[in-house]
Amino acid sequence: MRKLLAALLLSLAFPLAQPVLAGIYDDTLKAVLENHTEEAVALLERGIDPNTADAEGSTLLMLAARNGNAELVDQLILRRAKVTARNRFGDDALLLACFRGHLPVVKLLLAGGAPVNRSEGWPPLAYAAFNNQLEVMEYLLAHGADINGTSDNGTTALMVAARNAHIEAVRLLLKHKPDVDKINEAGGTALKWAVAANNTEIADLLRQAGAVLE
Repeated sequence: MRKLLAALLLSLAFPLAQPVLAGIYDDTLKAVLENHTEEAVALLERGIDPNTADAEGSTLLMLAARNGNAELVDQLILRRAKVTARNRFGDDALLLACFRGHLPVVKLLLAGGAPVNRSEGWPPLAYAAFNNQLEVMEYLLAHGADINGTSDNGTTALMVAARNAHIEAVRLLLKHKPDVDKINEAGGTALKWAVAANNTEIADLLRQAGAVLE
């Protein structure tokens, strides 16, 4: 009789629990997205999983990193949020922070175990170079970023900086002696991309560094 009563109570309670849990999930995502740090931390204290993700697989840590919310990133790392988690686009928290130029967040993520180099996907240095985030690039290079690190298709930070006309990023990368003639899977090089994009100053810099247009 007791087991029957317990099962009955559970069946009655479960439908009520679903909208409550959904509401907490929505509240958590909203708090993180809108940088309501105290509210987000309070929800974490109530037991929200720090690895909660949105429909695209972006975790709370990724969302906070993208927003540049260093305080919340720190709180999530303290609660063992997975720093290497990736969303459906292949981005992780470090990549998003590098792209947006959030240096304090980049520092926290590297200290929290995010790899500065990786064997698959885009290297953080290339993400920073793509968007001309010079301070982040300098920090990554000072902390072991591979100057010749490539994406899955062989594209380097120098290539994307050259294509996107980021001359200061190119100058910074050249100081670290990259392979200026490195070729990606499509046959592209930094010099080829600079020439194709009509970035003549960058093309001249690359030639001065020894790059050859084949």
